[in-house]
Order: sequence, then C-alpha cells, then structure tokens
Amino acid sequence: MVGDPRRMGGDLSARARVQGGDGVTAGDEPQTVVRSCEGGEPRASARAEATAGATSKSPRDDNLSSTRRRSVLIIASAFPPTGGGGVQRTARFAKYLSRLGWRVHVWTTRGTPGLPVDESLLADVPPEVTVHRRDSFDVYSTLRSVRPGVGWRLAAPLRHILARSVPDERLWWALGSLRPLRRLVRSAGIDVIYSTFSPPSNHLLAWWMKRRTGVPWVADFRDLWTDDCTYRGRGIRRWMDRALETRFLRDADAVVAASESQRRILARRSSQRTARFHTITNGFDPDDFASPPPERERGTFVLTYVGALSSTRVDDTLIDGVADFARAVGDEQCAASPFRFDVVGVTSAALRERFQARGVPLSWSGYVEHAEAVRRMRAADVLLLPTAMGRNGDTLIPGKLFEYLASGRPILAVGDPEGEACRLVRRLGGGVTCERSAGAIRAALSELYRRRAGEGAASPSVRAGAARDLTEFSRAKLAEQLSDVLRGVCRMETCGHQMLRWRRADGQPATLRLA
Repeated sequence: MVGDPRRMGGDLSARARVQGGDGVTAGDEPQTVVRSCEGGEPRASARAEATAGATSKSPRDDNLSSTRRRSVLIIASAFPPTGGGGVQRTARFAKYLSRLGWRVHVWTTRGTPGLPVDESLLADVPPEVTVHRRDSFDVYSTLRSVRPGVGWRLAAPLRHILARSVPDERLWWALGSLRPLRRLVRSAGIDVIYSTFSPPSNHLLAWWMKRRTGVPWVADFRDLWTDDCTYRGRGIRRWMDRALETRFLRDADAVVAASESQRRILARRSSQRTARFHTITNGFDPDDFASPPPERERGTFVLTYVGALSSTRVDDTLIDGVADFARAVGDEQCAASPFRFDVVGVTSAALRERFQARGVPLSWSGYVEHAEAVRRMRAADVLLLPTAMGRNGDTLIPGKLFEYLASGRPILAVGDPEGEACRLVRRLGGGVTCERSAGAIRAALSELYRRRAGEGAASPSVRAGAARDLTEFSRAKLAEQLSDVLRGVCRMETCGHQMLRWRRADGQPATLRLA
C-alpha cells in the first residue's frame, strides 16, 4: 500500500519532529514504497523493528544520497519537435538539467494538434535525455474521420459538451498514460516529478502520479490558469477548473511561477506553506546567439514583432499609433528610410487587414523555425513588445522578451509602465517603454527612428544594452534554480519516509536523527 502522498509531501517542520509522541502514533502502521536505485518493482516495507534510541539507514535513504544521480520525470504534452514559444521553457530545462547531473525522462505525445512542428528544436535535446512518447487519442479527429459529414455532426456537439466538463483535449492522453507512466516511475527510479502548465492535463497526470506513487511533485505554472487574462471559462466550467487548480496548488510539493507577481497570485490561493512557491522566469539560451549577427536591411526602418500576434495584445490604439508613425515617415520629404512592420509568426487575416486598412506597410511570414526567428530579431531596427491586456496582463513577462534582450536590438514595450515586462526593460536598459496610447506610441517610434537615422548602426544606449550582463536569465542559470527546487523536495520526501518508517519494536515512535 502506498503511503498518503499528502503526508509525505507536507511541511517539513511539521513532519520532522524527532522526539516522543509527536512522531507516528502507535496505532498507525503505514506501509511505504521503497524503490531501488536501479529501478524495478517497489517493495512494501512494514513497520521497522528498530530498538529504542537506535536508528539505521533505509534503502530509500541510500537511494537519495548526494552521490547518486537523481532522476526527474518531466511531464509535458508539448515537446520538440512540437514548436511554439511555450515549448522552449521545458525543452531547455531538460537540456540543462541533464548537464547538471540529473537523469531526465520526458513523458510527452507524438504530436500536438494545433501546434506547429519545428524539427530544428530536436538538435537541442541531448542524447542523455530519454523521451517517452505516447500516442494521444484525439476524440474529435477520430469522430470526424468516421465518415464524411457524419463525423463532423458527431464531433461538433461532443466538443461543445466536453469543453465544459474536462480541463482540456489532452485529457485522453493523460488517461491513457496512467498505467505505463506508473510503470516507468517504478522502473526508472524516479525521484521527483516536474510538470508544466499549460495544458492543465500535464498537472492532472502529475497529480495522479504523486498520489499513486508518493513521488514528490513540482508544478510549474509558466502561465496563470483561471486568473489569466485569456481565461474565458464561465459557470460550472470555471468552478471545475478553479477546484482542480486549488487542489494542484495545495498538493504540489513546490510551485514555480514565471514572474514574481504571478508567484504572489498563486501563493494567495494557498493558505499554508507559502514558502513552497518560487519564481523562475523565462530566459534565453546563449547557444542561440553564438553566431555573428546578420546584416540589417539598408534603406528601410524595420519594426519587428516575433511570435503569435493576437487580439490579446493588439487593440485599435496600438494600430493607430503605428499607422500615425507610418504616415509621418511617408510625409517627410526625402525620408531617409521607408518604414515596414514585420510580423514573424502567426497572425489572423482579420488582424492583418486592420493594420493594412490604416496604411501600415505590413509583412508577415507565418510560423518559422526558432533559429530563423532569432535571426529576424537580430536583423530588426526595433523590436515591438505589446504587453498583454486584461486581468493580470501586467503580471506577464513574455518569453520572447529575454531573447529580445539577448539580441541587443532596441525594444519598444507598450503597456502598463509599472507592469512586470516594462519594468524589466527599463531596469536592463533594453529600450523604450510607453503607455498604450496612439500619441505615446508614435512619439516613441519617432525617437527610435531618429536615433537610427542619425547614428547608423545603433544608438549609444543600444550598444550599452547589447553588452549588459544577462547571465541571470540564461537557461543554464535558470535550470540551476529549478535543480535547487527539485533537490529541495527530494530532501523533504526523504524526511517524510523516515518519519513514516522508523519506530521502535513496541510500536512507539523512535528518536529520529535527520541529516
């Protein structure tokens, strides 16, 4: 019988009482799981027959000694070759955790419908990382393929129903993963589980594994869930999502957020053990910027946005500000540089038409491989960073911001001046920030345009920014922070097993000496 994971993952100070009756009571006889270093099936350990005042070392303690390479299981339904901004964080954690001595196992799907494919990302997954891929049963695609017409008629109402009763479409993958993943946890000797949000099914699967195996769990919320500016759940769907999120925040041994503001939001949802909540931002990989920067386009002032451009970041104010600047450049006699707005990523036809209807010279590429996206960043004259709008939008630091900073190009950050992203740009001298008004956007672009026209390659502030120290945001440094969190919950779990296992032969709590 597996011990209650909530007891094993509880507050260390509450569980590590070492004298008398504050330990496990005589009436409790839990059996705990002991896994060997080399894997294999767990064996049940009943009450230890230790004499009063004497302690001994358990096989579990040997397994978690500092000399052994620990094993981490990463649960992420999206992993290379699946592309997209959210994949970068998990893939680079896997890369650098393996360099820090962890045995890394990744549990993922063979493909994620709706997300792009970027085969180039596989080059950054080292051979030491073991990737386990499981087919995902896509109920909607299956129904649509049953018979033309019939499948569509069945799929549409089913999507409508299930969208209100399950956390997301990856639920079927999570359900099908339960048994094989439990076997992997046992055979690979997994010491800690790490899962990333979104989708919620990643956390759901990790939560199930914690409850069934007792292995500690670190939940990474790279985005907020029900408190996010893009969340649209209502009624019973919101109630269900909120209940799951609360359970995840309560039961995880540690919770990671991508900004300090978001860490505080998540910590307020948990009334106990708020020290479990950590901030690990997104970052950049210096390997992506090792080559010389490309030549910038001569004769044209290029404003570039990299990533998916959507209505959550673009409103009429932003469009009007860019359009006013474009008209001002066009009206100048003998304009030194024509203007163009490049969108390197996916955007809707409706949004493109809104820009073009206001006279903005627009170029868009659709999704490109990550290496090409980095090259386009480094070739830009100015990088546009419109922050997210809506509830808690000011708490979000887009992952692209750190690559923007690493590129050395000036950034125009548009949004709440006191939001996390704008404050970071100012602190690091990465560019210009302005509020979301057409006049402020036009003025900021005009200033950056004059700098470029008058000083050629880059303004003094940009050259200083290119040389600034961004070490704290390198993927290697951030992986070290995550490694510390993972090791911390491993130590807590070790103490929890000692607490449950070691008692005197008469059944009374024995004195424990915890290292």
